[in-house]
Amino acid sequence: MNVDPPRSSPPRHQLTGRQTRARGPWRPSAWWPPVAALILAVLALGSLSACSGSDRTSDPTSPTVRQPDFNQADTGFVLAAGQHLGRTLTAAQLAQTASDNPRVQAFARDVIQLKRRQVDQVAAWLDQWGRHGADFGHDSHLDSTAEPGDGLTDATLSRLATVSGPRFDSMFLTTLTAHLDAGAAIWDAEAATGRNPAATELARRLVVEEADLARRARAALVP
Repeated sequence: MNVDPPRSSPPRHQLTGRQTRARGPWRPSAWWPPVAALILAVLALGSLSACSGSDRTSDPTSPTVRQPDFNQADTGFVLAAGQHLGRTLTAAQLAQTASDNPRVQAFARDVIQLKRRQVDQVAAWLDQWGRHGADFGHDSHLDSTAEPGDGLTDATLSRLATVSGPRFDSMFLTTLTAHLDAGAAIWDAEAATGRNPAATELARRLVVEEADLARRARAALVP
């Protein structure tokens, strides 16, 4: 019996608008695997740990292992940030092929450059903290930071994947602005109540960075 060789996954962050249309409707797991797949993995890891009662932390006496320092606010932050940043990156990637406006394309390139690094950082925290017993399975932070209806919802991202030109530009910039504005609640909460120094520093940086991106998106809406 002939067996088809396994299909390799597309490189991280290198999916194009043309590929999106060929693959059908937008799906979170297809667009930002570094976060979406890892969120599912650490949720399963947390549930498994809770059921077994096993201690996943490393031996604190070992000189080669450093226990990551985080609290429940930090774990909620990385889950919410993973979704938020992944959606931002997805929309900007779509703009690279769907927009005909050089100004919008240049803006999208800047967004991609910023968000790639942040998505990778959040994915690393999800993996590392999950392996050290982080309770991702019982966090309600995502429910309290739901995507606004006029932001980058699943439905909006699906529609963005099917339009182009000026229509895409208007929808992309308008929904991205609402999305970035909504993210401020995530960053402010982590900066105020988080314990992990690197996570709280990222949150403080995102307060300023995303406010600036929202300002640039509004400005790009003006002909």
